[in-house]
Amino acid sequence: MGIRPMPWNEWIELDNEYAAYHRIRSHRLHTRGPKALAFLPAKVGVVNSAYEAAIELVHELAEYLIRRYPATFRVTRHTSSYIASLSDSPRKKGRLDYGWDGAPAIKEITVVPLGVTYDLPLPVDDESAFGIAERAMKVAALLVQDDFALMVEGQDGRYYLQGGAICIPGMALIYFLTSTI
Repeated sequence: MGIRPMPWNEWIELDNEYAAYHRIRSHRLHTRGPKALAFLPAKVGVVNSAYEAAIELVHELAEYLIRRYPATFRVTRHTSSYIASLSDSPRKKGRLDYGWDGAPAIKEITVVPLGVTYDLPLPVDDESAFGIAERAMKVAALLVQDDFALMVEGQDGRYYLQGGAICIPGMALIYFLTSTI
């Protein structure tokens, strides 16, 4: 597997089968649970978990989708003051600036043609990170027709598969977290 930069204008393509894929993906996430969406725990001294990568992914995906498909997706954002109040935690400093172009992080995204709205989670300081990451990955999986495999760079410079949502095998996009958080 080669790692190379991705042209942003080619990242996600939606087609006329979007609604059908959404139904299938929603059903499979609901009925197959950990067989469709899973995370591996961190390996101390080797690689972090993909919990923060999942949260980063759903926010990047939402920002991308509202620009690429403005008639299909609509968002509401957190207020700047709300984000500032959360940033008081030393662990969260610099981890809440998910909004593009200086905008606050997205609070929720609506898929207009389907009439569904999803909340986008923000990172947490405690061990409930797994549940937050699982929710973020589920939302990411429902926003597009593609599957996601989360690869996290380990302390040895190698990439490790640490999580993902594979609802329709053969459709996976691999999302790399190259920063060490």
